[in-house]
Amino acid sequence: MMNAKILISAVAVSTCLGISYQAQSAAVLESFDYTDTATLDGQGAAGSGWAGAWSQGGGATTTATIASLGLTHPNVSSAGNKAVITPTGSSTFLTRSLSDTYGADGTTTYISFLGERLNDANTTTRFFGLKLAGSSNGLLIGQKSFGSKWGIVAGSTSVDSTVDTLDAALIVVRLDAVAGADTLTLWVNPDLSLTEASNTPAAQITTVDIGTFNSVRLDASETAIPGADYEIDEISISNEGSPFVVPEPASLMLLGLAMPLLACRRGR
Repeated sequence: MMNAKILISAVAVSTCLGISYQAQSAAVLESFDYTDTATLDGQGAAGSGWAGAWSQGGGATTTATIASLGLTHPNVSSAGNKAVITPTGSSTFLTRSLSDTYGADGTTTYISFLGERLNDANTTTRFFGLKLAGSSNGLLIGQKSFGSKWGIVAGSTSVDSTVDTLDAALIVVRLDAVAGADTLTLWVNPDLSLTEASNTPAAQITTVDIGTFNSVRLDASETAIPGADYEIDEISISNEGSPFVVPEPASLMLLGLAMPLLACRRGR
């Protein structure tokens, strides 16, 4: 009870002292701010973290179009429209190259997006989601083959959250790259107005070396038609800071000075 009172008092002190928090900006952002009903293939240009436009790939044509009214989520600034992806083959995707390479050893990269599966045809769908391309083992963030939950797939290793892909969700993945096996941490619908430590991860992989990546893919695959359509929006990639709020250094110092006083007072 004493610790709880100290914590509550600390929050009060942070408010009284004017302690503020800052969220980090993304190095790469895709809001799909293109004309409604347009085909995604060929959209986009170099700049703002991108090296070029979206390009169709894979063994069959994926229907990928722009739809009005982008996906929304609390604490996420949404702009533009969204992309609707319809798989039409066993391996179909659209690729967009990045202007930088991410995932080098000793770095931390955050990848996030808003997503939602549109129908209940997941039993015929092998997988879908955002894939980090150009890496040694690859990383798919979305739904695994014949799955139904938001999760991550790294090489042959996969982990799921408890949230169904039919539920619109904010997906955040942290990639801590080191020599050897990297650490991949997944959050589903985190509260970005809180610190990272205040949000409980949905799943984690610590046994796979992802390698580096310099492009992303909107992956979709199905074994029977129709497959599961899905929507994706607000793709964000950053190695310059966390999407969660981060206490400013001066604020941390003020709170650090206040906490011993609070503890001493409560101990009397």
